[in-house]
Amino acid sequence: MIDEALHTISEQLNQYLKLRFDLTENMVALSYLINQDGSVATEEKNKMIFSLLDISEEVYTNGPGQYRNSQFGEYVARPNMHLNLQVGFFAYFNPSNYNEALKFTSAVIQFFHSKPAFTEQNTPTLADRGIEKLQFEMLHLDSNTKNNLWATLGAKYMPSIVYRVRAVLIEDASVQGHLETIRTMDIDIKKKDA
Repeated sequence: MIDEALHTISEQLNQYLKLRFDLTENMVALSYLINQDGSVATEEKNKMIFSLLDISEEVYTNGPGQYRNSQFGEYVARPNMHLNLQVGFFAYFNPSNYNEALKFTSAVIQFFHSKPAFTEQNTPTLADRGIEKLQFEMLHLDSNTKNNLWATLGAKYMPSIVYRVRAVLIEDASVQGHLETIRTMDIDIKKKDA
């Protein structure tokens, strides 16, 4: 599910950048920024690197509960899980292309400002991938958090934006048990003698 969500985001953003700047090549690469051994993860420069930074569970109370209905009756299933994904877009450009790095960083911000939510209506491929909705919120990172992020990534600072993607639905389709339906009720009322 997470891979499908990130792939959808990458596709949509690449399509937007191609149209906006009249490009033929993809400008967004879904990738690590740095490999485990400390080497640069992609050989391609002059791209926006799109990477998953963190995953957390969101406590979500307005979704289907433990008891569900189907054509065969009621059944018990695990409640849906909603996740918050923290993702980053990093302008990995040659130093001589700093203006291009800023241009594409700005374009990413404009894209998510104009389309802060991906739904089945504005992104039909979501339905095929089992995703209900993706909601984007730009995160403000203070200096210490930014410093920790770059140290954790093992990279030097470059123009970047971090977003929280809310409510990626993970639905457990397995049935935990069936509920018996009450078909008839016998009530025996006896009059109590006074």
